[in-house]
Amino acid sequence: MQAFDNNYDIETVFNSFFKCKGRRFIPPNIKIRGVSDNNTGVQWNSTIDLELNHLRLGVNLEGMKYGDINWPIANFIENELKESKLLSISPPDGEDIIVGITRDAWQVNVRPLIKEKIIGGKKIPLNSLTNEVWKKILTEAYACLDENKNHRARAKQKVTQVGKGEKLMEMEVSPHLNIYKVISDNYTPKSFNEAINLFQECYNSLLDIYEVVVSQSKP
Repeated sequence: MQAFDNNYDIETVFNSFFKCKGRRFIPPNIKIRGVSDNNTGVQWNSTIDLELNHLRLGVNLEGMKYGDINWPIANFIENELKESKLLSISPPDGEDIIVGITRDAWQVNVRPLIKEKIIGGKKIPLNSLTNEVWKKILTEAYACLDENKNHRARAKQKVTQVGKGEKLMEMEVSPHLNIYKVISDNYTPKSFNEAINLFQECYNSLLDIYEVVVSQSKP
């Protein structure tokens, strides 16, 4: 992981801030590196975007079953479609908080990059996200879950795998929620303490959102 200085990196800062042993992740085919708290269900994560030179903190919920917790992403989508609690949050820095649901395509345990990855076509600042647009995104995300299994399994869709001749291929898909804020436009804060302070500011901005996602992901 990218070092902050000779002694600290994002994983060290993340683990110290959240008092956890984080899990590193490296998504294939995209220039992002990150670490999550490895929680069951809704997670905190931090990522480095190597193209945009951004360090981010995010709230993350993947489309999967977690042990006895049966597809919390499906609960989240269903509850948000009934009554959105996310859009009831209006933080003063809402234009800096980015909401996105992506479509994960699967080949066994690998997630290949696909053209249709971002549901709705783009990620949107929270304060610019209208009820109409949010419902369209949620509905498209819900279709990534198998209706024949009560939307508690991956669906199959035709998607375009990047770098494979641009042909439509049927793959299993699942929705993936990530809401984040940029901690720093420069992913090398000068010191460990500066990094911790930046994490704290961003955490304070996202805490209400985290709690809503946790609540809405329950049956």
